[in-house]
Parts: sequence; C-alpha cells; structure tokens
Amino acid sequence: MKKYISVLVLSFLLFSFNAYAENNNFSEHIKTLEEKCSENDYLSCFYAGQVFEDTDFILLAINSYEKACNNLIYESCVNLGDIYIKDYSKSIRKKSIKLYTTACDNNIAKGCSALGSLYYQKNNNTVRHSYRKARKLYEKACSLLDGAACYNAGLMYEEGKGSKKNIDKAKTFYDRACYFKSEKGCQKYKSLSKDK
Repeated sequence: MKKYISVLVLSFLLFSFNAYAENNNFSEHIKTLEEKCSENDYLSCFYAGQVFEDTDFILLAINSYEKACNNLIYESCVNLGDIYIKDYSKSIRKKSIKLYTTACDNNIAKGCSALGSLYYQKNNNTVRHSYRKARKLYEKACSLLDGAACYNAGLMYEEGKGSKKNIDKAKTFYDRACYFKSEKGCQKYKSLSKDK
C-alpha cells in the first residue's frame, strides 16, 4: 500500500513538474536530463536533481541525487546531504553524515567542509561536537582547494580550537584562503602579518 501511495505521489509530482516546466520553457532540457538519467547517465541524474531542487521539487531532486550518489557522482551525495540536514527528523539528518562522509572520503571538498561545520557546532543534535575533527576536516577540504575551509582552519588555529593556538599555521591557512579568492582570508592574513 505504501509503495502504491509513493508511486501515486511521484506520478503527481512529475505531472505537476512537467506542467510547470512547459510554462517556463525548459521542459525539453529537463526531459532530456530525465531520459539520460533513466539510461544510466548518472551525471545527468545529478543535473536533473539540481534543476528539481532549484524549482522546489524536492522529492524528485532526492530521487535524482540518490541515483547519482549511489553511482559514484559524489557531488550528488553532498547535495542530498544538504537536503537531509534541514529535515526535522533526527534519523533523516543522520543520513547526511553518511553522505558527507562518503563525499569527503572520495575527495569532494564540499563534503569535508559540510561535515567539518557539523562537528564545529556546539548545539548540534546530529554529531557529537569536536573541534579537533572539525579542524581536520577543514584542513582536508582546504587541501582540496576550498578557500572557505582554509579560512575556517586558519580561524581555528588562531583561536586555539581543536589544537594549540598557532599563529604561524593560522597565517598559512589564511594565505591559502586568500589564494583561493577568500576576501576574509586575505584580510586576516594582512592583519596577522601587521601584528608581527
């Protein structure tokens, strides 16, 4: 019975989305993505998920992201984790941890950074707070060219969170953040360089 209801809801959402798409002149684009996704072009599933998410068809986005994530398109795992982390249910939010971890383990910077942010937060019901884990995840994301993660790692070294306070390391991470176009990283690097 539940499966029947799910199919009915999915059919209704697809019908609604198709009606919406036709009115907004991108129906051919999404139909092409859906066709390619059904033919196991998993990158198309990822792009279809983005289109569905951007147009607030979240259940369709979840289905597309899941198919892509389960077939080694790890950026999809991050996007799916971003949807799940906003859910009111703790069990659904916990799924985001596994998704972010899968992405991070496969060198997707956004997955490492998102997971680091969860460990950084003190009042987080999803994972146990740990500055040390947060810092290590930010450092990994930084090594994968994420400027915001470099900035966060620098901030943690500057404030002594997750390690001893170390201004030289903080400057190194701020310098990397600046190199990756983080304006805040540039400002922090200049500020700490003046202090010496």
